[in-house]
Amino acid sequence: MTDDLATLLRHEADALHVPGAPAYDIVSAGQRRRRRRRAARAVVAAGLVTAVGIFASGLSWGHHSGSDHFEPADAGVLSGTEPTFTAKTIRLTPQVSVTLEQRPVIQLYSSAGLVVLTSPPDDPHQRPPYHLSLINAQGTRNDLGVTLSTSWVSAEYDQPYVAWAVPTTHGFEVVVRDLTTGRDVAQVPVDVRGRHPMPSHHGLVISLDGDTVYATAQGGGYAIDWRTGDVTDAPLLSIGRVVGVHGGRVLDYQAHQVKDVATGRLLLDIGPHGNGSLSPDGRYVLVTRDSGAIVVYDVQTGTRVRMSATFGVWGWTPDGRPLGLVSDDSRLVTCDPVDGDCTGTAYPSGRQLALPGESGYAVQIGVTG
Repeated sequence: MTDDLATLLRHEADALHVPGAPAYDIVSAGQRRRRRRRAARAVVAAGLVTAVGIFASGLSWGHHSGSDHFEPADAGVLSGTEPTFTAKTIRLTPQVSVTLEQRPVIQLYSSAGLVVLTSPPDDPHQRPPYHLSLINAQGTRNDLGVTLSTSWVSAEYDQPYVAWAVPTTHGFEVVVRDLTTGRDVAQVPVDVRGRHPMPSHHGLVISLDGDTVYATAQGGGYAIDWRTGDVTDAPLLSIGRVVGVHGGRVLDYQAHQVKDVATGRLLLDIGPHGNGSLSPDGRYVLVTRDSGAIVVYDVQTGTRVRMSATFGVWGWTPDGRPLGLVSDDSRLVTCDPVDGDCTGTAYPSGRQLALPGESGYAVQIGVTG
């Protein structure tokens, strides 16, 4: 069964460590440049969404406007995979798996492979020291040689980078590494003296999104352009309100709305009855209703469609398909976010599977059988 909102947000936040609150400047320029690859077909729809502020209660059921065909996002080597894990074993597909020496804490999608943060094998609380590994499409693990004292780490489905933050005396430092070369391409110090939010023991949630690393904190956050070093305050990014940034969008759990992270503009209202999760590219939002129905909205057009399967544990594949665990008949299903059709593969009865949450944390765990 789906974690309720309070449990979901608490698990996301408790796995971390955070800062405190400021005014809205946020990044503009070209931080989401290539992400606008879908803009050409969405210009007219975007105008309609902006004008009426589309609400879930008034949306139409069915296929997308202008197309009934789902176009998978380009997730590099992870395209077509369905990552899950059981204890220390990670499965990219039913045929490809790898068993690690340490317990996975976070699975992060990148175009170069699956980035995995692990903790010591005998620690049930998944505490530091943490280590980073990269798993390629063949299931081969490469140690990235990174040891962290916090779980402030992120990657993005269509980029070959991983980003993390380390606490400093006056704030934190963001590091971005190129997974294809093994070299750090950015180190940006964030000095929070005299500004809010201030770092605290609750930690940060790091989101790599294009040229920007977003730091979600207690009471607000930061937008860090890792190419230029510019840092701006982002009040919308507050732990307990949002989890991560995807395609320049956030799901505001308090308002039950999808918003533009840079402007705060309302893009979609999903209604108060149910939990949600943005797809890795921000195109779709999956919502589980109190009735048990699972629907997926196209954020740009507002079109919604009901999934043909009902699953209590869910996530997303790297290329943007809903991924769910159907406990009743021990199936892991993937769904088409456009027509709602779900197909599945059987897993052995009694096996415990974990799917990555919105920011990669294994907050959703289901037992089949």
